[in-house]
Amino acid sequence: MRIDPSPQPGDAPSAGTAAASVISMTDAAFGYDDRPVISGVTLDIAAGEVVAITGPNGSGKSTIVKGLLGLSQQLGGRVELFGVDRAHFHEHTRLGYVPQRHTLSHAVPATVREVVGVGRLPHLGWFSRPGRRDRQIVDEALELVGLADRAREDVSTLSGGQHRRVLIARALASQPEVLLMDEPTAGVDVANQHVLADVLGRLAERGTTMVIVTHEMDALTGFLTRVVCTRNGAVDFDGDLAAYAHRHEHPGEPRGGHHHFDEEPPTRPRPVPDSGPADALRRLPHG
Repeated sequence: MRIDPSPQPGDAPSAGTAAASVISMTDAAFGYDDRPVISGVTLDIAAGEVVAITGPNGSGKSTIVKGLLGLSQQLGGRVELFGVDRAHFHEHTRLGYVPQRHTLSHAVPATVREVVGVGRLPHLGWFSRPGRRDRQIVDEALELVGLADRAREDVSTLSGGQHRRVLIARALASQPEVLLMDEPTAGVDVANQHVLADVLGRLAERGTTMVIVTHEMDALTGFLTRVVCTRNGAVDFDGDLAAYAHRHEHPGEPRGGHHHFDEEPPTRPRPVPDSGPADALRRLPHG
């Protein structure tokens, strides 16, 4: 199952081709109101990797992803997206964002297909209407997340886990090269966590690059390529699943990484919106 039959930059590199770095951070710091929540972040994420960012509440894991999207402040260091400094990066459709708290309002009736179709808006002109190809991409995104049979239903009738799948389909409809997800399995029951994990596993098989902020690691370990742990405002582990498992079997051993954090993060950071530059809902026309 492919969103586009032609090769896409987000697909797995062909044999013999080195995976390009799509996200690069060197000694980066992110926070709110000019106060860092996390600092000293040095990470390189290659095309096709599936990276989990985990850690205690308040340790800065979500702030990293929001910093990549411009939803938290970059307060230091270097951040590049597809080789371009984040401050000068404007190709936001290359990043797909699935927020932690869903933004599917029950106040305005909308079908599942209509919500997912919002993902096509960045590819349409101001006065353009979705064409056959746009509708095909929406249909394929719905099929990929297992909601093709619910396309005509109102989103208000769906469960929390189904809402998350709608948001993933909406992000996929914009044909991003990287998916950034903030706690996609949070707040849903174990059965729906495994359904969501199956969806993410199918994306991983396609070679989709994913960065997933999560507390629930168990359902995701079948397709993760790396785990990054944050603690006390710093990255204190970055390694593969085997090293992560060893770390938990031997918790008394020194943690990986050499980052230091000498400023306490704010206890109540300023709230930021659930949608950002990569979220097509920001592009809805008014009136």
